[in-house]
Amino acid sequence: IFDKIKKQINDFMTKFNIDVLHLQEMHIDEDTFQDCVIETNCNIYANNSINGYGTATIVRTHLDVTDHHTDTEGKAQIIVISRQVALGNIYPQAGSDQVQRNSREDMFSNQLPRLLNMVPNMSGSDSGDFN
Repeated sequence: IFDKIKKQINDFMTKFNIDVLHLQEMHIDEDTFQDCVIETNCNIYANNSINGYGTATIVRTHLDVTDHHTDTEGKAQIIVISRQVALGNIYPQAGSDQVQRNSREDMFSNQLPRLLNMVPNMSGSDSGDFN
């Protein structure tokens, strides 16, 4: 099934000429997009968690990525383009029990502010699955 998803991502980026694509709940490594246009025309910035799944951002090579900041749980990353624009990819913990709510609270109260402090005074946006 992953080969089908990989092909869909590759075809989507190619068809619509996408420059930056954020992914969540993905296991990405150096071989993930082998034999795809993505491998030759893009840089892949993965932030996998301990279980192997996490966030990833695919960026076309014509864009100058000057920095890449991540959390330690594979749930957030910030890509900086040309030292001017910060693009955040965020995937907070889903669920309604206390542990999951505490995890989301920690992300928005501690982890994201820490990441955003690494890119002060920049324009940008955050996107992702905010549950």
